[in-house]
Amino acid sequence: MADSDKNERQKGPLLTPLNLFRLALLIAPWAFIAYLYRDLDEVKDAFDDATPALLVVSLALVVTAVMGVGLIWIALVRHLGGSKDRVSNRDLFRSYARSWIARYIPGVAWTYGARFVHTEAGISRRVLATSMVDEFAIMAATTTSIGFGLWLWGAVNVWLGIGALVVTLPSAVYFAMHVNRLAHWALDHVSRLLPKRFRSLAEELDEDGQRAELSFADSARFSAAFAAVAVVSGLAFFFVLASLGDVNGSDLPEVLGGYNLATMLSIAIIFVPAGLGVREATLAAFATPIVSEPVAATAALAFRVVTLVADGVFLVVAEVIAARRGGQEARE
Repeated sequence: MADSDKNERQKGPLLTPLNLFRLALLIAPWAFIAYLYRDLDEVKDAFDDATPALLVVSLALVVTAVMGVGLIWIALVRHLGGSKDRVSNRDLFRSYARSWIARYIPGVAWTYGARFVHTEAGISRRVLATSMVDEFAIMAATTTSIGFGLWLWGAVNVWLGIGALVVTLPSAVYFAMHVNRLAHWALDHVSRLLPKRFRSLAEELDEDGQRAELSFADSARFSAAFAAVAVVSGLAFFFVLASLGDVNGSDLPEVLGGYNLATMLSIAIIFVPAGLGVREATLAAFATPIVSEPVAATAALAFRVVTLVADGVFLVVAEVIAARRGGQEARE
């Protein structure tokens, strides 16, 4: 009986304010999508009029974007000192693909935890940890900048959007230059409050006193690469919209901007598996001024299907490439 009471005390109440907030975040996006789906006849018409060829183009663009992010991360690893480590790019590519799929389990945070698990011991943990800090910071800053600037361009005023891009993109590059210093400062001040198993991350990032910093040229190069991925990903959603509704070239900046802002919001909700529901509702909200409400909701859900297929293709390609290398080594 005593052990049972102890377990109950350790579990704590389920209806805490934080748990209620999480539940609201999980339910609210689907309630909004259900509201947009109130006209089922129009949804059916949207699917009937869909253009399969454009959906295939969207799939190809998503696969390209996901593989592109994986290649950028490998370049970051090599730049930070991973070129001295005995792990092939093919194995790193497979590690990234496996960790990318891990975000579907409980949330986005598992993508980075799984990277430690699936990357072989040939890469130092300092390089691995620093590369993930840099990857997330550059991706977040660049995607937000592209999203905000292009959305203002299309939805408000072209000159306001261009002005926002001129200001925010260099700011993203400057932020990327100093993100490692900020990460060390935060870990130095916060690590003592963390459990012991998380405290070791500060030591790994500061292994042998080495603190990697990106130069302006390196920061600009990686930021430009992530900006290209952001544009390609937004184009993929544009083609999904085009396959279901009437859009034209003048809508492109607003679609690209809305897509990238929706992506960053879904990443910020770290405990939702792959932003499920959050991204769909936000995409539908940004697309509603361009197409009808049911078409916007249908496009958001159709893009989720495209993303799922693309992620599967990405994982299979990465596994096949790594397996071929393993077979070659075995023959040698």
